[in-house]
Amino acid sequence: MPLSRSARAAAISIAVLSLGLGACGGDDDTTEASTEETAPTETEPQTETETEPETDTETDTETETETEDAAGSSGDTPEWAVAQEQPDGELLTTLQGEGFEVEVHQVGTATSPDDGSFVDPESNEPILKAGDPIVFVNFVITNTSDETIPLAFNLVSVDGTYVDWPWLQGMDGTTDRALYEEMGVVSSALAPGASEPPFLWEPGQTFSYGTNFEHQPGSPIVFKARLTPADDAGDLDHDKAQEVEAEATIS
Repeated sequence: MPLSRSARAAAISIAVLSLGLGACGGDDDTTEASTEETAPTETEPQTETETEPETDTETDTETETETEDAAGSSGDTPEWAVAQEQPDGELLTTLQGEGFEVEVHQVGTATSPDDGSFVDPESNEPILKAGDPIVFVNFVITNTSDETIPLAFNLVSVDGTYVDWPWLQGMDGTTDRALYEEMGVVSSALAPGASEPPFLWEPGQTFSYGTNFEHQPGSPIVFKARLTPADDAGDLDHDKAQEVEAEATIS
């Protein structure tokens, strides 16, 4: 039976309403799906980019610190001795003792900035005068034994005397600190604040100090090294003392 005009109008209205609701529902589903897919893609790369450089920086810092610590703790110098880089110089001779050795290096020459303390008894004039040429030598002293050697305050004493030196009081030099620093030599091997003896000198450890005296190029010179170990109280044990010597020529 043919539909009336009012029935056809009602059917059309229902169809249009159904299409509209379907279209609205489709837009919501698409938006939600798009949000779920894109949100992780935007945030996860940002998190990785921010954290990786921080991890690398911390690793680099730890590596640098470990390298510096390793470089600053070679173990060659006793803790009670001055740790220093040895100056360049000419090896003049090596003194060999029982359980130790002393290398004597000529470091350089200069002029004395002041008079020495030794006086010629005949003229009453200083043996070393300001402006006289002087030479610096450095003594590099090593424990070559397999045992720990206890030392007193004098450690290992080394000095040199020209074969033709006419005075009994020995050879004089300057104590000018700036000149010692310029030559890269220390006048005492003991570090500031070193504790009371005995100073334990382990096998293979090295310390050094130097001195200066009148420069006589081409002159033969005798170097003597004396080691007097310490007892448990830090006093000199003279019964175990030893002395060695060697001759060289000053350049």
